[in-house]
Amino acid sequence: MKTILLIAALAFTTPATAATNLITDGGFENPKVSKGKPSWQPFNPSLVPGWGGSNDVEIWNTTFLGVASYEGIQHAELNSTGNGPFSLYQDITTVAGQNYQFSFAYRARANSSESFRVAASGAGGDLISTLVDDHVVGQWSTYTDSFIATNGLTTISFTSVSPGGTVGNFLDDVRVSAVPLPAAAPLFASALGLLGFLQSRR
Repeated sequence: MKTILLIAALAFTTPATAATNLITDGGFENPKVSKGKPSWQPFNPSLVPGWGGSNDVEIWNTTFLGVASYEGIQHAELNSTGNGPFSLYQDITTVAGQNYQFSFAYRARANSSESFRVAASGAGGDLISTLVDDHVVGQWSTYTDSFIATNGLTTISFTSVSPGGTVGNFLDDVRVSAVPLPAAAPLFASALGLLGFLQSRR
């Protein structure tokens, strides 16, 4: 019995393995923005790994106009261009019933009235749908949420909202990862099974 309890105790002190980011190019590091001025460039969505969009994907190099990227050396700008709101999205492979953690960094470009809608959508509709309107000029904020996938494909999307005077929202470090079971779970289950076996032998 002491051995079983020791195994269980050790199991719950074992750290979980790092989760894999399911988002491709979540930091918008590719394609590379050409050197020189201006240090930003619009790209056809077909050229941006993993991402789709309703219009060109605008990518900035870090420190352009004093805006340093949250991570890496590039970030994207989400803004309304042409007719209607602009959207940026990516389809990821998921497992129905699995819990996922979703996070990204965001920042207002020119004024604190910037806003956009973020969503995670699967079979049956939106799993997450949130209006993000709390970011400010001059600093990055981070968003974290979770969702349970309903099928094998989930779409992560960002859609601009354009109240008067807004010109864009910055996005960086987009991540989605499966929430792993604690590393303890398999070992603890084994310990319980062994305990049951030993008790049955008595």
